[in-house]
Amino acid sequence: MGKLRKKWSDEELIKALADIRSGQSINSTSKSSGIPKSTLMSKVKGNRPIGRKPGPPTILSTEEEAKIARWMLYLSQRGFPVTKTQLIHSVTYLIKQLDRETPFTDGRPGRHWYEGFLRRHPEISISAPQTLPKSRASVTELTEDILHGWFKEVKQHLVEKQLINIDGSRVFNCDEYAFCLSPKNNHVKLVKKRDKAVHNLTQNREKEFLTVLFMTNATDALISPMIVFPYERIPYSVSQSVPTDWGIGKSENGWMTAETFYKYISNIFEPWLTAQNIERPVILYVDGHSSHMTLPVVEFCMNHQIELRALLPNATHLIQPLDVALFRTSLESSWRDCINDWRVQNHRNLRREDFGPLLKIAIERVKLPKVMSDGFRKCGLFPFSADALQYNQLPQKTKKKSMTPVTAENHLLFFESTIDENLLGEFRRANETGTYSGNVKNLGLFFYWQKILKLSGK
Repeated sequence: MGKLRKKWSDEELIKALADIRSGQSINSTSKSSGIPKSTLMSKVKGNRPIGRKPGPPTILSTEEEAKIARWMLYLSQRGFPVTKTQLIHSVTYLIKQLDRETPFTDGRPGRHWYEGFLRRHPEISISAPQTLPKSRASVTELTEDILHGWFKEVKQHLVEKQLINIDGSRVFNCDEYAFCLSPKNNHVKLVKKRDKAVHNLTQNREKEFLTVLFMTNATDALISPMIVFPYERIPYSVSQSVPTDWGIGKSENGWMTAETFYKYISNIFEPWLTAQNIERPVILYVDGHSSHMTLPVVEFCMNHQIELRALLPNATHLIQPLDVALFRTSLESSWRDCINDWRVQNHRNLRREDFGPLLKIAIERVKLPKVMSDGFRKCGLFPFSADALQYNQLPQKTKKKSMTPVTAENHLLFFESTIDENLLGEFRRANETGTYSGNVKNLGLFFYWQKILKLSGK
């Protein structure tokens, strides 16, 4: 059996101590208040102040941990899943900023800190996953119902934030894409950096990719892009070749990182908003797979009235304006023509210092007026409407949900038959009360059980 957790408030403890000081015995006070005798004796002797939890002190203060918890809830309410890796990364950053000594290896919290943090913040362990849109469940098949559900949830959020009827100049979308420097003839294709194809091809030096982050709004403005190079120190010839006002990022492998994304938002996007006198707040739709939503990024966006919102994963071909209107159509074609023309004139493949100027030409050849505004309209993001989507692009076999209430119920019965009755009872009580106080190791099972329970309609 696990250790008993505190079941009384500080006010109740103060009252119990007052009773003891007025002459009531510790034994009698313990029985009437429900507070263990050992706790009362410790408080009477002054070994542990009121409000101080047992065990070693936490690395972060109560307010610092509350900041982390608020960050996680902020993201979960906007459709971004916060992974353990993101949490550890943000805590590491905070500790570094505080210049605080810790027992952690390389300043990174380990498993014990992580599990302790979840115990100290039950609102994270139970509430954060529940605030994710239902349509963000791990599904591989996209359905019309899922898309409508996502639009309904986002609309509710926009209404609450008074962002549903704002001007198109305040509605933004950003995404990163990879450009191959030496594509085969007639096989120029823009791909997302996370795609497996990119990961495999980057192992071959002849198939080098450069990542570019784009930002646009619903009134056809294209904010200066950022090119990310795989350098520790960017050579002078490369940095000088990048078009004026464009961003230059660097990372070990040339991929966009949380740090480079923060630099883009803080050094390029926000100054552009200010220079253009764009009314705040603005809304920024970001790929739901993004791992860049660290604590520094979120704090900066909150402080500068940039409202973040995750796009539905596995649906960017339908609801991401940059994907629908620019990358897969106009820019891909323009880039192919530019790279073919360049080869004819130069008789060699592109080098890194050639990339920026040529990409600038490819972008200029795209007739941006109406391209991006049409993209936002087709994706239903501006004007905001689920009816704007082209649902006929969904595969026919995915028009209906793959798990009906009947099969879900059967699956629920089977799953419940495989776990301990006491554990199942614990899950049911937690589902009713909205608070899970059991072993952290069983959280994954609990969330999976909840998911099946909802699908079964119970």
